[in-house]
Amino acid sequence: MWLPPFGDGGDEAVRGLRRTRSALTLRPTGVYSESNDPERTLPLPPPGRHEFFALPSASGSRELLALDAEQGVLHLWLTAAGRWAALEQVDGGFLADSPLPHEAWRCEVARDTTGLRLFLPTSHGIACLQLDWLRLGYHVDYIGDDVCCGAPILWREEIWAVLRDARGGVRLQAATAASGLAGGTLEVTGVEAEERFAAPVCVRRQVIWPGVRGRLVLEVQANGSLAAHYRPWPAGVSSKFGFGAPYLAREGQLWQACWSEHDESHAYLRLDGRDLEQRLASAPRLCTGQINYRLAARMKLPPWDDPEHGSDADSRALFIPILESAVDAGVLGVRIDTTNGLEATLESGERVRAVVELHSDRRLETRLYTLNVSTPWQGRAFVYDNALWFYHPELKSVVGWELEQ
Repeated sequence: MWLPPFGDGGDEAVRGLRRTRSALTLRPTGVYSESNDPERTLPLPPPGRHEFFALPSASGSRELLALDAEQGVLHLWLTAAGRWAALEQVDGGFLADSPLPHEAWRCEVARDTTGLRLFLPTSHGIACLQLDWLRLGYHVDYIGDDVCCGAPILWREEIWAVLRDARGGVRLQAATAASGLAGGTLEVTGVEAEERFAAPVCVRRQVIWPGVRGRLVLEVQANGSLAAHYRPWPAGVSSKFGFGAPYLAREGQLWQACWSEHDESHAYLRLDGRDLEQRLASAPRLCTGQINYRLAARMKLPPWDDPEHGSDADSRALFIPILESAVDAGVLGVRIDTTNGLEATLESGERVRAVVELHSDRRLETRLYTLNVSTPWQGRAFVYDNALWFYHPELKSVVGWELEQ
């Protein structure tokens, strides 16, 4: 099963990072080059920006779904017919759209004897969607009604998301994963109207929605009850979501990339602690979870530790990681040759030439495909039918490569 945007997360102690429990090892007999055609292709779904699901159907086969969350449109890949078919809401109506930006979107799935439930962030609360494979449709109920401003995440057998009402009030809304029914709510005070949340992450005792100005935390108290707090960053500190996921240290701590005006420096603030521990960094790193990159170099050091040797002065390339495997430490991303610098490149909306690359733990680089699109790092990678796929809405097709079995 593949749950967008980064796989199902498995039963890891930490969820919400840009990591998958699928291995990203290609067939050893494959011949790969940036100038070669991909081994496999799929037609693009209808125009939009899509997220891809590989889910088991009632018959046990794996089916591929494409969701345009911004428009609330769902399509199913019909393998025998070689085309995408639109899924319709069985009882009429349309799936509500998602108000979340591309980089903050995520969803959850739960399965029981009645089938699968998808929990999606929408402008009408948490959508609990059940697929009806035989009728090429789905049923959907909404939990919470208000606008979802923080994506859902599975924690302690419940799905939690952040909702904002018409008056600007913020609350946490729960849904029971097993039944899809509404759970409890927790009001949160002190959240500014302009606050914007990134995708959530969770550890065993906490869920954290990192915000630009602070963090919204749901945690277990000593007596077993739940409490929600909004904890602002220190004055002059703001999050930098463009650098990827929070960094997961070997000790299990989570660190958010920030900018500190007071120090005039990049900084990392600890997300999962009560105290605001801070580490200053000489340069930002791009991160998917446990693996981070300094420009185009894969690093084994934490983002705030500089390598003993080497200099960035002569670097002419950036490697922007998209997906990291928790199984084989493979990383899929895009390499861009540029002298504009990291932040200028990430903020640019111009078309750029990029190469899709797969990196192994042995630092081997496999160049797979060349593309010329805007923001290639916003492409999505997914695993389906024993292949690794790469999608970007400006490409002519979804491109893929066979994985080692």
